[in-house]
Amino acid sequence: MSPRTPRPERGMSGIETAIVFVAFVTVSAVFAFAAMRTSIFTSEHGSSAINDGFGAMRGGVQLSNGVRATTSGGRIVALQLDVALGPGGDPVVLDPGATGRRTVISYSDAGAQVRDLAYTAVPVFGDGDLLLEDGELIQVNIDLTQDPAIDVRPNDRFALEVLPDSGARTVVQRTAPASLARTTIELH
Repeated sequence: MSPRTPRPERGMSGIETAIVFVAFVTVSAVFAFAAMRTSIFTSEHGSSAINDGFGAMRGGVQLSNGVRATTSGGRIVALQLDVALGPGGDPVVLDPGATGRRTVISYSDAGAQVRDLAYTAVPVFGDGDLLLEDGELIQVNIDLTQDPAIDVRPNDRFALEVLPDSGARTVVQRTAPASLARTTIELH
């Protein structure tokens, strides 16, 4: 057997170990900062989406009284709704002549769908303008003869959708009574 010759063994000195450790800590800090920044951005974005969702759910308009119908010739020819501002809602423009922010009313039944019906609005209680604010009441009148596709006869089901420029939409579904002999009928 031959005697072993010592091989030069080289280990890491304290300074080299410290440099490697500082490099790992720096890289970890950069990754941690990027992860925290991303999570903060995501959290802010999620919070914004939730607040937008709450804004869309609250407010809008709500039916204050029932729906009144005017009849002629065995069919419903006009509807009348009293609307108020929903809880926590922003003011709603009910001026049919408004060009920017305005409320759109749509009609649908088994045979017809009409978007953006013409309507008139009359302030019943409040400051007299057509901006529906908290504590006000506005009567909305819809002439159903404006579109030949709309033909509400006895026992027909129909729906109105009131879609303000902001806030929740309101869907009003009604069924015409079996007899349309009276000229004015309360629809429940």
